[in-house]
Amino acid sequence: GQGAVKEELESRSSYMRQVIKDRNKFGPMLEDLIEQIAAFRPRDMRQLEAFVAEVERRLARLSDERMVLKHEQFSAWPERRLDLMREAVAKEKELLGLIQAADVSGASWDPPANRRQRFAYVEGKLQWLASHLDSLIRDKDELKKRFDRDQVPFDWPLFDKLKHSPVVFAKYTMTLALEDGSAEMVEEGVRLAFKCHQVAGGFDGECNDLFAQLSAFLEA
Repeated sequence: GQGAVKEELESRSSYMRQVIKDRNKFGPMLEDLIEQIAAFRPRDMRQLEAFVAEVERRLARLSDERMVLKHEQFSAWPERRLDLMREAVAKEKELLGLIQAADVSGASWDPPANRRQRFAYVEGKLQWLASHLDSLIRDKDELKKRFDRDQVPFDWPLFDKLKHSPVVFAKYTMTLALEDGSAEMVEEGVRLAFKCHQVAGGFDGECNDLFAQLSAFLEA
């Protein structure tokens, strides 16, 4: 019958022999992980990161994670919950990477020496950031629903910090314009600051003050 054919194929395949060997060898470890993943309720992202790293370390011992787990012995494997935990860790890493890349005082911020070219550099960074922000902010509510439902923690203020980055770009740009002091550069500073305002959805007090200084310069 079909079962006999399946057994015959499995016995002839070195790949499947390894999968079966892994099921036997790591069965107790996987059954222990089933209980741990289902029961684990992390308080914060640090606990979650440490737990996911340990789960990944153990699963890395398998020749093929999906295939080894594709067996009735592991039918209770909490795949959806582990996927959510992995997603939370990956999302935090993504957001931290974007925040770091948008940090005007960070190591990755490397504008040209020429002031005019710096404006073009900031505008390029703004366009790059805006393309990421749109989808991240749009998906945030749905993400929060899924994480909350399974009691998976997340560092939600990271979204606000990233959304504030265009405001920092605006301060950087307007300060450059005021330092230069030429009408042409001030006009360029106003134009770019307005673009930053549109992406950020508003300015803070410091930005408003800088914008007022630029406006006053142009009106003088």
